Amino acid sequence: MMQIDRNALRLTLLALIAIAALLLFDGMVRDYVNAHDACRPFFDAITDIGLGKWYTWPTGIVAVIGFALWRAKKLSPQWARIWLLDVQIFLSVAGAGLFTDVLKRVFARVRPYEFYKTGESGFFHWSEAFGAHPYHFHSFPSGHTTTMFALATAIALMLPQKHRAARITVFVFAGIIGASRIMVLAHYPSDVVAGMLVGAWGAVLVKRALQKWRPAVNLAA
Repeated sequence: MMQIDRNALRLTLLALIAIAALLLFDGMVRDYVNAHDACRPFFDAITDIGLGKWYTWPTGIVAVIGFALWRAKKLSPQWARIWLLDVQIFLSVAGAGLFTDVLKRVFARVRPYEFYKTGESGFFHWSEAFGAHPYHFHSFPSGHTTTMFALATAIALMLPQKHRAARITVFVFAGIIGASRIMVLAHYPSDVVAGMLVGAWGAVLVKRALQKWRPAVNLAA
């Protein structure tokens, strides 16, 4: 476990360094993407796969129903295992998403497309972030990316080690959705990397918290 913790901390440190480095190049990437928009219709079509509601609503409903059945002692051990996996996905996506929503308001970063409308950029536009149109000032971190990496990490943590290809696949798909946020000028690269970090850590923390709850629902540790 200690080795896993060290690896996680190393990856977190690398991600923080990457965010700091990308801040220097965010503007150049924004201008390049704006000037080369041939692929934008494709990314426009897939980018909202990263909306949290597609994952929190169905898993949340199943989680509530499963909890009611468990409390009524009508949930078999087999279905309890499935239910707990559903709860893990729900808490990972919802928890990371809520934390990202808080960070968006703290950092109050202008979205890339606003630069071409108003010339504004940068962080800490708090009056606008809590104003009439706050969405335009909620760039950091990327919520869609947070959702996808929380989901991908939760799934990867569920899969046995032998399913390495499946693990890689879910992360590649999450990465594509994260990249789409840059391509549609909704986020900067540093926003996306920050979303990756928050989403992945959110899923890891939920997994560890649920490990302590497994015996209560008659699951193998």
